[in-house]
Parts: sequence; C-alpha cells; structure tokens
Amino acid sequence: MIHLNIVATTRLSRYFAQRMVEQKSGHILNVASTAAYQPQPYLAAYAASKAYVANFTEALKMELKSSNVFVTCLSPGRTDTGFFHFEGGEDQASEEGVFSKKYRASPATVANKGLKALFRGKNREIPFLENKMYVFLNRILSRTSVVNFYYKAMKSA
Repeated sequence: MIHLNIVATTRLSRYFAQRMVEQKSGHILNVASTAAYQPQPYLAAYAASKAYVANFTEALKMELKSSNVFVTCLSPGRTDTGFFHFEGGEDQASEEGVFSKKYRASPATVANKGLKALFRGKNREIPFLENKMYVFLNRILSRTSVVNFYYKAMKSA
C-alpha cells in the first residue's frame, strides 16, 4: 500500500508529467482520500500515505502551472469498491456502521466528479457535501479532538 500510494504515484506522475510538458499539454488525476486530511487510528499508514498523495499532487500542480499540464487531486470519501473486502472474502463492513454500503457512493459517480474537476482545472475535488464538511471540521477542530473522534469512530467500525 505504501509503495503504491507513495512510490508508484510519484514515479508515474513524474514520468507522465515530463512527457506532457514536452507535448505542451496534459492532465493528471491522482486519487487520495478524505482520510488524507487527518490522522486515522486503525488506518494510520493508509491515511498517512494518502496525505502524501494529496500534498504531492498539490505541489506538482504548482510546479507545472506554466506548462499547460493540469493536475488534480481527487479525495473521495466512502466509495463502493473492493476496499472493504479482505483476503478475497465478503464485504467486511457492518450493515449499520460508518462504512455500511448505504453510505457509499458509486465508483462511476466519484470518477465522473473527479474527471469534471480535472478538466475544469481544479486543484482538489472532494465529492459530496458530507465529505467536504468532514474535511472542513478537521481543519477547524483541535488536532486532539479530531484524533479522538476518529479513534472512537474507527474502533466501533
């Protein structure tokens, strides 16, 4: 996971960015997570590696600002993917927990929102009001409150 989110994202972004600069246009969409915006107990390495993706992508966008290469960071929240399947088994999220299928967005909807943001030249896309609110609250609440909140939420999940 760390290799994929950090090493592969960095190498692939740099590889394609160089070629896009040479051809004088291009678009790069990197996928972080709403987990990127705060420490998350029980998902510590995942959240930290996604924070790297978000920060790297925003910095790369600035580096490429004058090159006609557009870079966007997509930070989807809960999305109905294989993320909740472990070791090839069934979906591990409970029917009523914070990761329940009823709270997940469809991958197609998330991808569509990410592509629209990319082609509009947006720096970052956090789809859906609920996700935007979580990220906003993480920025205004104390770090201790945020970590305690996620500790309780993740422990019960």
